[in-house]
Amino acid sequence: MTDVHYIIGLGRSGSTLLTTMLNGHSKIKAIPEIPIAILKKKKLAQYQKEI
Repeated sequence: MTDVHYIIGLGRSGSTLLTTMLNGHSKIKAIPEIPIAILKKKKLAQYQKEI
């Protein structure tokens, strides 16, 4: 089984540099950043549909 770890950073905190460095390792896959505001907006829209 593969372990999954999440690293969360704020804008201008070096998270893009860290992603680039981690992707240089053959056993690590770092995914692109997903703005948290987009995720929150989708969750809110889903919640509003349920009410």
